[in-house]
Amino acid sequence: MANKLEYTIRVVKEDEGSRFDRFLSRRYSELNFNAINIMCRKGIFRVNGSRVKSSYRLNLDDIIKIPPTIVARENNDNIKKKLSTDITKELHRSLIFKDDYLLAINKRQGLATQGGSKQGNNHIDAYRSTLRFGLSEDPKLVHRLDKDTSGIIVLARDTKTARKLTEKFREREITKVYWALVRGSPDKDSGVIESQIGDEEIWRPKKNFKVFGDNNNFKNQDKQTKPAVTYFKVIDRIGSMYSWLLLMPSTGRTHQLRIHTSLLGCPIIGDRKYINDGDEPQTGYPEEFQQLFLHARCLIFNHPKTGKRMELLADPPENMLKVWKFFGWNTENKDFLRDDILGDKKW
Repeated sequence: MANKLEYTIRVVKEDEGSRFDRFLSRRYSELNFNAINIMCRKGIFRVNGSRVKSSYRLNLDDIIKIPPTIVARENNDNIKKKLSTDITKELHRSLIFKDDYLLAINKRQGLATQGGSKQGNNHIDAYRSTLRFGLSEDPKLVHRLDKDTSGIIVLARDTKTARKLTEKFREREITKVYWALVRGSPDKDSGVIESQIGDEEIWRPKKNFKVFGDNNNFKNQDKQTKPAVTYFKVIDRIGSMYSWLLLMPSTGRTHQLRIHTSLLGCPIIGDRKYINDGDEPQTGYPEEFQQLFLHARCLIFNHPKTGKRMELLADPPENMLKVWKFFGWNTENKDFLRDDILGDKKW
């Protein structure tokens, strides 16, 4: 692979099939997905002399042109970068799984997955070099969690495994299970939330949703938005005041679970953005924590190398555990797999 001081990169075999944005974010730590997407739209990057979308799949021997300013800035940042010993120790303590191919971390609330505005080095991507554990290359991020969402993050320890895991996420072969504390109580004990999500919905969701208890076909009619599907199940309730939800997103849109619970009429506690029109943020317990009560509890998938079924669990954060105890909710035996909600239905 080309040296970082070079402005032209030729795609080699190990990177063939990678998404353009993932390839760049692995190579240039300062570039997050949002920044890459913006620069692609502006035509700053070129592949084989042409503009490129962030979702473009690389082909063998593609020629990528990188602006010299990015290369110089990355080089300068590497000199200035100072990593926090505390965050390094925190990430090591939060490790919940490690083998020769994968790492899994229980990310705390407030720690970003990747860099962004005003993040500095306060994100996992900046610390990948501290997570080598004896290997010669940094582990690769293959998915993300919002900064305010706690829970499980998986990293691939080599490029081949990263490509396989990325494919699994894209083909929806990985089951993602979240826990959430929401205000109110859904009308149904379980169901499916379906909507369209685009840039506008990320800032203010429209009330264009449907809730179903059985399978329903949903067609994307708007080219500016994409379909989003979330399965939900009520695990426990405090009357009509609060509910403990299990959420399983079938798609992976930005802020999908926060938008869908709001559309369900049950916004996640601690969410100040996606509240229904006319609602006001509440105060008191458990809102006094001022934290988002959304936790990525579990990932279920077949190991990309061995094929073994993996069920990786991340313990909830302290604010959740305190509220669960206050409400008298028992967290034991509360991990429901896909069949508990869908039966014989396929995603």
